[in-house]
Amino acid sequence: MKGRAGIFRPDFVLQGGRNVIEQANEITLGGQKLKIHYGTNAVREIEKALDKTIFELVREIRNEGIGVNEIVVIVWAGLLKNHRQVTPEAVADLLDEDPDRIDEIAEACTKILAQAMGRYIKPVAKNPEETGAQEEKN
Repeated sequence: MKGRAGIFRPDFVLQGGRNVIEQANEITLGGQKLKIHYGTNAVREIEKALDKTIFELVREIRNEGIGVNEIVVIVWAGLLKNHRQVTPEAVADLLDEDPDRIDEIAEACTKILAQAMGRYIKPVAKNPEETGAQEEKN
């Protein structure tokens, strides 16, 4: 998959972009408003389905873009918490119903995923003395 041209590369992953999420963590797919959530189980399913870590996927989104399979898996995993019976095939079928919105839906889901990734990434102090100075203030 490395080196191939991706079909979807959102600008917001690097520096914010337009908000296409209709409400907080909700998308319209197949004419239905559906809640999207990327907790630990969703991240595990993404990693398992794509055989790569979430950090590798985010790097691909930023650098190369992602293909249809990645989009389907990201949307599917985000639906699992509230729609346990959904399958990747069902998501692909729903995306086929409105192909003009695939990029919009992918952008919304990858934005929600990027926001959720904040819990996995902790800031690291640049120099140990800064950490000590901050601890003394607290």
